[in-house]
Amino acid sequence: MEPPPGAETTSYAIPDTRSMASGPGAGHHHGHGKDRTVAPPPSPPGGAMSPARIPGLIVPLVFLFALVAGAVWYWRHRGD
Repeated sequence: MEPPPGAETTSYAIPDTRSMASGPGAGHHHGHGKDRTVAPPPSPPGGAMSPARIPGLIVPLVFLFALVAGAVWYWRHRGD
């Protein structure tokens, strides 16, 4: 698979030896060390927040609130 035009690739690569291999497991190739497309740099801090991050912020807050509410309920009813 070719990287998209203009994409940077890493400089390390091993030759594809699948056609030259012999013996047990010959032709078995994992693809390690092949040219890979470099990911774009992360967006600068202070940029707009992606909507995909909202569940990652809300869910922990809901669990923390439930934990605190349960602890308060337990503390108030511990002598019942």
